[in-house]
Parts: sequence; structure tokens; C-alpha cells
Amino acid sequence: MKRLKIFSFIIAVLLFLLSLPINSFGADAVVTMASTSVESDLQHYGIDFADYPKDTTNKDDFRLIHMQEYGYDFNADFKDYGLYLYFYNPSGRELLKSDLNKIQIAAYSATGERVNIGSLKYGFEILSYSTKTGYEHVFYKIRVKNVNSFASSLSRTRRHYEISSVEVMFSGNVMVENFTVADTYIYTGFQAYKNKNRTIVDTLYCTVKDIHTAEIEVHPATWFTKSSD
Repeated sequence: MKRLKIFSFIIAVLLFLLSLPINSFGADAVVTMASTSVESDLQHYGIDFADYPKDTTNKDDFRLIHMQEYGYDFNADFKDYGLYLYFYNPSGRELLKSDLNKIQIAAYSATGERVNIGSLKYGFEILSYSTKTGYEHVFYKIRVKNVNSFASSLSRTRRHYEISSVEVMFSGNVMVENFTVADTYIYTGFQAYKNKNRTIVDTLYCTVKDIHTAEIEVHPATWFTKSSD
């Protein structure tokens, strides 16, 4: 009888564990972040699509809406670390996957020294684009390549990124088009489970500035952490 009770208890525990969300076990955060759609991400972030209409005549605008730092780890475990950018593409032109697509990013230490020495241009991967009726190809989600090359040189307390421009290849073009961005993103704190003691506390915060002007936005930056939906 005692063995039967122990066996029943083990089965009950296993069933409980299987019922928990995968994220509770710390599933690969990069896969999670990379697999979500640009539309669901922007809705999660509170973006009103009505503020970003499609205008097929507007080919002069390719605008950064948000840059999300994800998975920066206090203990320097950067397997989940990534920079995810969301762009507004009013013309609705299709952005092609190309090695010529580049984004220019400078990253700085707490003392203001640039940590990514050499070329500031990084390739990027197109993860998702909008398919909603009336917004086809209006929004794009990308992930910057090779950011782990400077992750360990960033300040733990204040990660400073300056995005100056983006070069993109549109369908039907033979040359890339260059668009100015000129935004600064400063991240402080850590996502849940990425802090020193691996606790559920989420202190990630983002300050957004125009490179040439003043601060334009300050807000908590929780974004699909392992404790999120």
C-alpha cells in the first residue's frame, strides 16, 4: 500500500509538471522571441496600427518603431541575448532577404567608449512581416546578427546602443536603399531570471532618445520574458 501511495504521488507530480507552460522550465528564449509574429509583438507593446497607415506612394520612409534588447544576462550567459528591431514600412514594398541588408549600430560602455570596434554595420535576419489585410508588409521584425561579438563588453548596469541607419533591399531593386534612424536606446536592469540571483523579479527598463535631440521616451521594457504570457 505504501508503494502504491508513493507511485500515485510521483504520477501526480509528473502530471502537474507537464501541465506547466514550457517557459516555466526556461525554454530557449531566442526561439520564443524569434518565432512570435511582428503583429502580436506590436500589439503586446501597445502599438495602434491606425497610427501607421499603409501608403503605397510613400517610398521615402522606413522607420524604426522599437528596438528590444532581449536576454542580456548579469552572469554573462548570452545564449539568449539578441537585439530585435521593429520597422514601419508605409509603402508596403516587400523587403528581400539579402546579405546586403545592413543596420548601423554603435554600442557603448558605461564610460562612453565604443565597444564594437571595427565595422558598425551588421547584417540582419528578417523574422516576420505583417499580413493583416490593409497592412501587408507594412511592419517588419528583424534580428541583428553577430551581436554576441560585443555583448560581454557592454556595461551590466547601462547598455547603450545608437542606431544611425539601415540599408534595405526591396523587391524589384538592384541596389539597397538607405534610411536614417538616429535613435539611441539605453537599457538598464534585467529581465526575470537574467538577474544576478536568477529570480523572477523583472527590472528591465528602456530609455529612448533621438541622437540629435533630447529624451523622447522612458518606459519599463518587459517583453516576452520567461514570466510573461
